[in-house]
Amino acid sequence: MRAAPIPENEDLRLDVLKRYDILDTPQEKAFDDIAKLASFICKTPVSQITFVDKDRLFFKANFGVDLNELPREIGFCAHTIFSDTFFEIEDASNDERFFDNPLITGEKHVRFYAGYPLKSSDGLNIGTICVLDNKPNKLNEEQRNALEILADRASNELELRLQIHKSKELDIAQKDMLSFRDKFLSILTHDLRSPMTSIKSTISMVENNMLDQSEIKEVCDILKVEVDYTNDLLENLLLWFKAKINTNSREINVFLTSSLIKDTINLYSQEAFKKGISIVNKDQNVPVYGDFEMIKLAVRNLVNNAIKFSQAGDEIEIGSKIEQSRSVIWVKDTGQGMSGEKLNEILSENMISPNLTHKNIKGIGLGMILINEFMLQNQGRIMASSHPNQGSNFRLEFPSARSIK
Repeated sequence: MRAAPIPENEDLRLDVLKRYDILDTPQEKAFDDIAKLASFICKTPVSQITFVDKDRLFFKANFGVDLNELPREIGFCAHTIFSDTFFEIEDASNDERFFDNPLITGEKHVRFYAGYPLKSSDGLNIGTICVLDNKPNKLNEEQRNALEILADRASNELELRLQIHKSKELDIAQKDMLSFRDKFLSILTHDLRSPMTSIKSTISMVENNMLDQSEIKEVCDILKVEVDYTNDLLENLLLWFKAKINTNSREINVFLTSSLIKDTINLYSQEAFKKGISIVNKDQNVPVYGDFEMIKLAVRNLVNNAIKFSQAGDEIEIGSKIEQSRSVIWVKDTGQGMSGEKLNEILSENMISPNLTHKNIKGIGLGMILINEFMLQNQGRIMASSHPNQGSNFRLEFPSARSIK
């Protein structure tokens, strides 16, 4: 038996075949009808539409036989993809390339084969349409022409299938962007308007001498909270927008958590000190596979939230470890905490308007949406537990580098 050689453009051919996402898909009427018509025209008991994968032939359509795949080395179609036109074996038992082929000597008892290659839009031969018989045969000119026409029809059907698939993906992407737009505008409308209105009215009262000195100091403290919240909101909105729009700009690498956690602690140590909050480093310097900047911002959001919802005497713990083949970074605090219902609300990426409040501290909803977005793009997940007046524990879990594809 003489197996077909490997084409010089094999890697490119396989990449193009993969693009069509046709391998291992179920039967489809359009392809079945083309295969059936091939048998009727060529007067053969068997016909197939085949795609030539790396080590096998995958049969997308069968007529007269129930077969899903065959090893590539014994398949006739592996020879057909070398031809830009018709390929025929009148009697395989008398052909030195095939006489001892298992398809000839086995119970299939194939004698006759004729096929045309199926071409991609790039002009690469990725499959075939073929007819088979268990006795010697030869197609006439009309049958050959008809088989070529059916090969073109099958190729066109493949292109149509790809375009429909792309259209569905585009429709999903458009719906996702519309949903994102609605969330974005809702946050701008509800969460940005409120502090700006408060700031504007306070400035108006000061300008009209409606407040004495003690009241001005008190109002300034409130304004500082509003300004800090607005600044955080705008920064997170910009980061969220950038993450959503530039999904292909990730820089995926393996990095150790040591510098990330040390830098985060240094960034927030002064703010924590002013509130009488201690920050404890429990880092085990573990490797994480992902986009460093995205993960750094996710951790900083969690620490910023922990400080907001803690008070003098509370403790914030930042650490990392390997747990069940996953890299874990956690931020744990002994602060205000929250109910399970509220925790589920802020963890939902579908939440639009953050409304968690404690005294004059604004919510953390947008930050959690941003973290969800970052974790999704790094194939990770966020887990959390919290209880009122007992603090919260947020965990960022990442798969091992070997499991990332």
